[in-house]
Amino acid sequence: MTRRDAQPARTALGLRPLVEFLASVFWGGDPENGIAALLNRISDLGQSVSLAGSAAGAAHADLARCADEAGSDAGRDLEAAYVALFVAARGPVPAPLYQSCHEEGRLMGEAALAMNRRLAAAGLAVGSELSEPADHLCIELEYLYWLLDRAASGHAASLAEAAGFARNVMLPWVRRFAAKVEEACAPPFFAAAARLLPAVLDAVAALDQTEAHGLPPDHSCHPST
Repeated sequence: MTRRDAQPARTALGLRPLVEFLASVFWGGDPENGIAALLNRISDLGQSVSLAGSAAGAAHADLARCADEAGSDAGRDLEAAYVALFVAARGPVPAPLYQSCHEEGRLMGEAALAMNRRLAAAGLAVGSELSEPADHLCIELEYLYWLLDRAASGHAASLAEAAGFARNVMLPWVRRFAAKVEEACAPPFFAAAARLLPAVLDAVAALDQTEAHGLPPDHSCHPST
C-alpha cells in the first residue's frame, strides 16, 4: 500500500472512535453505567475529532464543557431527557431514532427493509436480543463502524461503501434528525452530540474523495435542512 493509498485508511481508522461514541450516546449510554459513563470518554476523542473538521471540533468542545459542568445528578437527568427526546413523550416523540420516521413519516418503512437487505448482503443481521427496526440510527452507525473497520484494514471497497453510505443514506435523514433535536431545545449534551453526528458523517462521506484525489477531505459541515 502506498503512502497516498494509506491516507484514507488511516482516516477511517481515526474516525471509528467517534462513530462508536455516537452509537453509545444514541443507544442511551453504557448498558451497565448509563449515559453518565460517556462523559468520561469525551476527553479521549480529541485526536479523532481533529480528523473530522471544525464543526466536529466545536461540537466536541461543547460536549467537553458538559462533562466539566456535570453534577452528581447528571446521569439521571440525561437518561430522563433521552427518553423524552427519543423514546416516549407526551405527544409525538420530538426526534425519533429511525430513518423511516424522517423520510416516510412511519416506522418500518422502506428504509428499514433496505437496511435489512444491506446487512444481509454483508453477512450481518440485527441481533435477536434487539427489538429494533434495522433503520435505527445506532444500527446504521454500527454498520458504518463495521465498514470503517474493514476500510482501515485496506479494503478499498469497504472504504467506498462507507463513504457512499454516509453520504447517500445517512446524511439526508440525519440532518433532519439533528434539526429536530435542536428544535426540541434538547439539553446541551444531546444538542452537541446531534451537531457532532452530521459533522462526523461528512468526514466519512469525504473518504472516497480523499482516495480519488490524494488530498485531505473538505470537512465543512453542510447546513441542516
